Amino acid sequence: MTDGTPIDDGLLAIRSWHIVFVARERESWWDLLTSPDWRHVCAYGYHVSEACWVIYDPTETYTRVVLADDDGLDEWLMGIGPRMTAVLRTTVKAQPRPLSRLGFFCTSAIKHLLGFPSGAFRPEALYRDLKADGAEEVFRLEYGRQSETPEGRS
Repeated sequence: MTDGTPIDDGLLAIRSWHIVFVARERESWWDLLTSPDWRHVCAYGYHVSEACWVIYDPTETYTRVVLADDDGLDEWLMGIGPRMTAVLRTTVKAQPRPLSRLGFFCTSAIKHLLGFPSGAFRPEALYRDLKADGAEEVFRLEYGRQSETPEGRS
């Protein structure tokens, strides 16, 4: 993991991902389109042949890909934990489709990572679509910071 050699098959080798939905304050104009509890989405998965966790975090300016051991993942989760709204576990559906990455924003990046055919543009809509497709809910903030739930928004 740390010797600098390329990882075989890259992210394609990871077939199961944890999709993390995150609350945050308004940082950009497009945050006006989402509720505060559902402003960002990122993912982590375990790369079996490399024996490491891969954290995939698309931001507005770059995509952060971090390789972590168990302690590193725990540290990342502890840092993001207070802002977590929900975590879903799902599997890769297919190879990414060419048009699934229109726009450079977190929701489209996660759809592309999963090869998931969804029309979602906001994290909360992606949550709904993944749940409807059978994703397993690993964590859900029981009493949200806001009263809105993704099921109640269009």
